[in-house]
Amino acid sequence: MMATGPGPASDPPQIDFKDGKPYKVFISFNFNAQDRAENLKKLIDEAFGPGTCWICTDAICGGQNIRHEIALAIKKAPVFISAISLGYTDSKECQSEVNLARELNKIIIPILLDKLEWPLKESGGEMSGLATIYAGILYKPASSTDREELEQEIQHVIDTVREALGSPAAEPISLDSHISLDAFLTVPESQKIDREGEPPADHLVLSVFVLLCCCLVCGIVALFHSKRIRTKWAAGDRNGALEESKKAKQWSIIGLIVSVSTSREEDQDTKR
Repeated sequence: MMATGPGPASDPPQIDFKDGKPYKVFISFNFNAQDRAENLKKLIDEAFGPGTCWICTDAICGGQNIRHEIALAIKKAPVFISAISLGYTDSKECQSEVNLARELNKIIIPILLDKLEWPLKESGGEMSGLATIYAGILYKPASSTDREELEQEIQHVIDTVREALGSPAAEPISLDSHISLDAFLTVPESQKIDREGEPPADHLVLSVFVLLCCCLVCGIVALFHSKRIRTKWAAGDRNGALEESKKAKQWSIIGLIVSVSTSREEDQDTKR
């Protein structure tokens, strides 16, 4: 089962980008799954014709303008694929893309590129905000480490896209004839998420204490950095998580020092 709004129209809206091709499928993915997302695009283009699928690496602009181009592609493509990997639910960009697809009543197809718990949860173990969007949708796995099973999973993905697009039935595609499955079976080192060990200390208790009892401003800043630790860890940004932990601790200590200094000055004023 797929998430559907009004369903694809007989002449679905399409969009022309740099190569003048009409796009019918948008793929949303997190940075650690770029190689697999690009190969998924190749598979869909092979099955339905060149230019059927669009991902952000097709964008012709950079910087802030790429967000506009992504939003435009989602608006025009009738089918929205969530290529869900580790860290996807923690990505603000991915969340925004899924929310926009829901608001525009797109056909949403979630595909699990990694073995994840369903309904989806965030890195902290809490239910993801995306879980409500995916409620009632049967996800499509594409995460098997067995080549034969993976080929069957990919074929199911292609069949689901074919159903969403209203395309006529076709013979199963031979995956090995045009694309290697190595990108799905072996994730490149550059795209692996580094989650060895436990995430760094979040100093959450200390931050809250400083916020309530010592210095409001320092406590707010410390709490801000504390809450960002698990998000960056889940996205594979190990160094970023360590840096956030360091800042949370630093601002908490600053808050304690400010509180002690203020108390001493008040005591001195009282004695005078």
